[in-house]
Amino acid sequence: SSELHLLVLLKFLGSNGNEATASKLGQFFKMSKGSFLNYRNRMVVVLLKHLDDSVFWPEADERKEIAKRIEEKFLFPNCVGFPDGTLLPLELKPHLSGEDYFSRKSCYAVNALITCDDICQIRDVVIGWPGSVHDNRV
Repeated sequence: SSELHLLVLLKFLGSNGNEATASKLGQFFKMSKGSFLNYRNRMVVVLLKHLDDSVFWPEADERKEIAKRIEEKFLFPNCVGFPDGTLLPLELKPHLSGEDYFSRKSCYAVNALITCDDICQIRDVVIGWPGSVHDNRV
């Protein structure tokens, strides 16, 4: 079912360390490692197909509306989004330039910068800078 596919992906994304292995997560869902990976991968493909329909920068008219709401709610003029950065941990050191991915959190990671509007709709996503890169550069 589509609900199980989504649950599998969400559980995977919410797990880390030893608990994030396909074998352990497969056991959690009472399925084989291969089935778990198939469920996860199919859900990722579905979500990526809809990415451009759901994550996009607003057009000029909508930016004005968002800025107006933000100014009314937070007294912050001319703002259309709230960016926040995070590190996405990697299980292993990358083969190419692995040391660049070692972050200040003492793990290998990739930087992500996500911008949402006042109603928490994601408007922009930038992922890929190595974990060692300072937030100001991302």
